[in-house]
Amino acid sequence: RVEGAAVYLGADLGQAPSALEENLATHHVLHRHVLVVSVQITDAARIRPDGRATTHDLGAGVYQVMLRFGFTEEPDVPAALRRALPPKLRSRLADAIYFVSLETITPTPAIPGMALWRERLFALLHRNAATSVRYFRLPRDRIVEVGTIIEI
Repeated sequence: RVEGAAVYLGADLGQAPSALEENLATHHVLHRHVLVVSVQITDAARIRPDGRATTHDLGAGVYQVMLRFGFTEEPDVPAALRRALPPKLRSRLADAIYFVSLETITPTPAIPGMALWRERLFALLHRNAATSVRYFRLPRDRIVEVGTIIEI
């Protein structure tokens, strides 16, 4: 384990983000404080600050955090974490590294499913979509993107 804090963004509660799995498998390292963060956009227009976050201590310095935002809000993950976390973790956020998964969609005729032209169109739309770094307002100078190739 290395000093510091790492924030891993993941889609599903109870599932390790692919960036965390790849980092462990490739570098064999884990930060002393690990936050596995899931973000949910709700059907409500706005979420009250006291209902924004749920935090669970999973033990061994690993915490699971669910952040909720209303559909009219612009998600700011670092700000939400600063407000939601207990003081001992909040102080670690100033130097935390944010790990995000960078998925590259590759169309291939070898896998049955959609027509190849549709796969290519989907890959183009995926490539041109806003990145999670910008959407969640993550600090650009503390980002590590872990790449995965997905063949469709």
